[in-house]
Formats: sequence, C-alpha cells, structure tokens
Amino acid sequence: MIVVLDDTFSARHKFSDVSYLKDEKYHLVVKILENPTKKDFRELVSEGHKVQLLCNHRSLRLFNDKLEVIDGKEAILNFFNYLQAEKMQRIEFGRDMHSNLKAKTLDKDVFYTNLKPFLDNFIDYGKIEIKILFFGSHYQELEFLSAINQMMDEINIMDIDEIQNNSLILHGLELLYTEKSPLQIINKWKEKGLNKKEILSIINNKI
Repeated sequence: MIVVLDDTFSARHKFSDVSYLKDEKYHLVVKILENPTKKDFRELVSEGHKVQLLCNHRSLRLFNDKLEVIDGKEAILNFFNYLQAEKMQRIEFGRDMHSNLKAKTLDKDVFYTNLKPFLDNFIDYGKIEIKILFFGSHYQELEFLSAINQMMDEINIMDIDEIQNNSLILHGLELLYTEKSPLQIINKWKEKGLNKKEILSIINNKI
C-alpha cells in the first residue's frame, strides 16, 4: 500500500487531474488522507507492515475528530521518527520544493504529475520504483542519456591513454556497447589510433 498524507489535496484538482484515484484499481493500492488525525497515525503504525511507501506534504497539518486543525507538530515528528526507525520509505513533497532523489524531497507538482505512472507501474509489476515519481515513466531513458553525456564529457577532458581507468567512461560504454566489454572497445580505439574527436563522433553515431 502507498499512503499519501496531504492536507491540501482538495485543492489539487485545480492543478492536476487526480480524478483517476477514484477508480477501484487505484483505490486498492493507494490511501489518500486529507485530514490526518492521531488515530490515523496509530492505525498506520499498527498496519506498518502493509505500507510500502508513505508520501507527505511538507507543511502537513494534523486534525482532530471534528476535522479541526490542532497543534500536531510533536505528534507528526514522533510519527516520522517512528517511520525512520522502522526504515519505512518516505517522500516529502511541497510547493517549489527542490526535487532531490537522494534526500527524498520532491516538488508537489512533479509528485502529482508522476503519481499516476508510478501507481500504474506498481499495479503492473508490484514494485516500488521511486525514480518514476522524480523523473516520470521514461526515467530509464533519461538515466541512459545522462550517463552517456557524462562519459563524453570525461573523454573530452582526459588523456586517451588514461580513459580505461575512468569509472564514468567504463559505465557509459557498458550501457552503449552491451555486446562487448568496455576494455575491448577502448583497446580497439587505441589500436586504430583514434583521437578524441573521432571517438566522440563514433559515440554520437551509436546513440
């Protein structure tokens, strides 16, 4: 189960299409809590083994049973500390928040834009793929292009005799030439006496 704690969710319809969340297939895998209470926290703690990912609004507010806002800073902090101690995956999102995969922080619009493909992937494969929330369903293509660009930058600044010692170059070659080892490719370049411009041209034609 994926849990979303967002006290601003009711306004989300103005910015993103979230009507699909009413469909049964999504309703079965994601729980949206718009007015979280201490009782909700207790239930999530008791059902912690079922929660695979929790996503919360950065400035989350807590409510009482009458849906009135209460001072819930301590309860929210204690709840998040519990999640951390239990090593439960958590993502925090907010308006204009810096999207950082390592820190697990995400801009709110990006979160809701990518939530549907993220949930679709989870429904289809039963796997939590956080990168989809950050980069969309084409995250693998973006990762590939980023690695190739890094490799080309490294080739451009390194001495040709040393490129076999650069991990970014080796990684890029592994992705680009799946049928051969990186060292085979590099040795072939050296045997032909290729210069940097010729090597980069070969890579560009391969992409």
